[in-house]
Amino acid sequence: MALDPQFASSPRTAMVKLVNATGTTAQTLLTMGSTGGLIEGLFLTSNDTTSHNLTLLLGDGTTDVLIDTVTIPAAVTATPVQQVNLMTVLRWGWLDPSNIKWVLAASRILKVRMEVAVTTGAFEVSVVCNYGEY
Repeated sequence: MALDPQFASSPRTAMVKLVNATGTTAQTLLTMGSTGGLIEGLFLTSNDTTSHNLTLLLGDGTTDVLIDTVTIPAAVTATPVQQVNLMTVLRWGWLDPSNIKWVLAASRILKVRMEVAVTTGAFEVSVVCNYGEY
């Protein structure tokens, strides 16, 4: 056990909105601060009536690596917003199910990318991340 335990002292919320014009270009969701931090929640919502795939990438400023690709279910008229938890132990077996957090080193960049552009019109996919920096 550390003699001086560290806790996330600066709470943060990052978000990115993906629309048709965004296309399939990776968008930066967050850049972790100079002391690193913890991601405690990562989810997306969509009102697109078409199912899509979203890819999560982790970068260091030079190289991006693939973390996961998730399927976003199609929304329906009666319930236009679908929420998809990206940090689930069912997909990411390395997460502790009793304490779901993802530790990121300093200056790491989390990006998201649609594999096919969001449908034209008033449709969007929003990705939200709750995290803290040391």
